[in-house]
Amino acid sequence: KLIASSKVDATVKRSATYAYDYFGRMTEKVEAAVENGKESKTVSRYAYNNYGQRTGRVTTADGVTFSEKREYDEFGRLAKIVSGSDTVTYAYNTKNQLVTRTTNGIAVRYSYTKLGQLAAKSIAGMEDTANLKYFYDKDGTISGREVGGVKQSYKYDKIGQLLAVIDPAGKEVEKYVYDPAGNILSKTVAGKTTTYTYDKANQLVSSKNADGKVTKYEYDAAGRMVKEGERTFAYGWLDKVMQVAENGKTTQSYSYDISGQLATADYGAGKETFLWDGLALLSRNNLKYVNEPAVTGGNPILAGDKMLFDDMLGNTLGVKDGEKFSAIDRDAFGELKPGEKPNLAVNFFTGKPEVDGLGYSFLFRNYRADLGKWQTTDPLGYPDGWNNLAYVNNMVFTIDPLGLCKYMDVSGAVYDYDFKNPPPKEEVYKMISCGYTTKYNNEFKSGSLTSKSFTIGCKTSEELPLVSAPNLSFIYTYKHDCKDSTKQNHDGSITIQVLFDTYSTQTQKIYECGRVEGIGKASLSRVQVGGITVVESKACSE
Repeated sequence: KLIASSKVDATVKRSATYAYDYFGRMTEKVEAAVENGKESKTVSRYAYNNYGQRTGRVTTADGVTFSEKREYDEFGRLAKIVSGSDTVTYAYNTKNQLVTRTTNGIAVRYSYTKLGQLAAKSIAGMEDTANLKYFYDKDGTISGREVGGVKQSYKYDKIGQLLAVIDPAGKEVEKYVYDPAGNILSKTVAGKTTTYTYDKANQLVSSKNADGKVTKYEYDAAGRMVKEGERTFAYGWLDKVMQVAENGKTTQSYSYDISGQLATADYGAGKETFLWDGLALLSRNNLKYVNEPAVTGGNPILAGDKMLFDDMLGNTLGVKDGEKFSAIDRDAFGELKPGEKPNLAVNFFTGKPEVDGLGYSFLFRNYRADLGKWQTTDPLGYPDGWNNLAYVNNMVFTIDPLGLCKYMDVSGAVYDYDFKNPPPKEEVYKMISCGYTTKYNNEFKSGSLTSKSFTIGCKTSEELPLVSAPNLSFIYTYKHDCKDSTKQNHDGSITIQVLFDTYSTQTQKIYECGRVEGIGKASLSRVQVGGITVVESKACSE
């Protein structure tokens, strides 16, 4: 286990220490930073129940305390979150589906299709404006959605890329054209078209907007965008943007915490500070957030006294402030529609904040919604395709929580998120124990792997294909024949199990983990990163 780390950049020296309990769960993290001779310290302590679920966190940063307590019902489902003076409660139906989330007395109600897909959600008392509905094809693809009473339909190509967003009158209000690598060649939003050109490395060379303005882009040898028109970007540790300059004058500068999350943003005339709980944003300046568990690491549902209303991907659709609801309108790739100027502090894209000069700030990269691309190349290289700058195949029902396309844990295991087309399930699992913690035994050629999986109620033994457990922890296991990917005679297979923390929404029905490309020695490791537990067995050998 990592017990200490340190790093030094141009202006800040950072260090951290870590403590764990008997089961390897982090119980304390102490991070110190020294900038211009001034020291600051952030201390976080964590508590867990007997089933490994987090029950408490207390974070103190420069004398300010952020506390959170979580309670679970007898079936292991999240029942309550208490964060300072804010309280969030959850109610479920007999199918274990979340039906009501009540935040400081304000209810958000959920309904589902016969297949368990999210059908609708709305804020009680504001159903005419703060409401969301989804429509599905027979194969589960989202064919359309209705936001605030306005319906839009989606048109896809054969590989699932979004071609158009269509209004009730049949007009294409958004239209996209792609090259064979998935790069956007043109996008038309609200009747205005922007075109793009790329080089052979899928790097953006130029763009031309509807007014005829041409912007040229340049990248360095590491695949990082270093110039955009008159703006330049300077990078540091782990490809982090350290400075942005325009016409040679620095306009923004940034620093990062020991984990690589954005810590400060200095705009010259003002400065922002950021505090994180893993992948979840705890505060931005003096604004505190309440997050609920999600595959993204945490989706904000409260920003101070304002309630955030989001879609199934964690994109903010609007903000409830007292009796007023202010909608946020964005295109399918996350760019705000013309005329939209919301407070950046309440504008989230898949649970990630928008930061001036960076776009949407993810752990490993920054996503540029205006370009529909990452600003830097994939730090993992090419394990999931040859376009290292593309975000995801489809923006309607797909996310990339970490900015990796594939996720790499601390042991080096790599897996991706393919929500629409998960690999075929080749194995059936038998329940071999009864109780809140259910065990599954996985037999494969190189041996057997038994691991704890998700918490469900006591049931009789039966065969269960692992797809999802509504509103509970989600697990998906994929058996991969090494010969398929390597075309070499490898003996064995790879099995990877991904266990997410207890969910409070139905979105886990969509998130299915995908293929692992890894060849190495047989090993078994268990790690926990930002609420994601990975149990990995590498059974392939050269």
